[in-house]
Amino acid sequence: MPASHANRWQKDEDIFVAALRLGTNFDWKQIEVAFQSIFEGSTATKKDLESRFNKNLKPQLDIPREQRTVADAIDDYRHYGKVTYPEDQVVVDKALEYLGSLDPEDRLW
Repeated sequence: MPASHANRWQKDEDIFVAALRLGTNFDWKQIEVAFQSIFEGSTATKKDLESRFNKNLKPQLDIPREQRTVADAIDDYRHYGKVTYPEDQVVVDKALEYLGSLDPEDRLW
């Protein structure tokens, strides 16, 4: 089940899921708890979040620019320390904001 807003996933929700999956060692239950604390009223379960990541967000190699997901932008930043495309900066900034709200010991980078 999508997270919110008329059963559609929102970009901020995708960024949050990708940021916590790629930027922490959290398991899906911990991501669910964090997700529900940020997106109040969400009914997304750990399985919903895991499915969203694995089916729609999981970073891929060598894909066309127009098919990149928010997770691709975050993954590139994680590996190279900079954005690949200028439009990725907004995504990376939001991901860093989410990660910055966590205890530093929970973050991988």
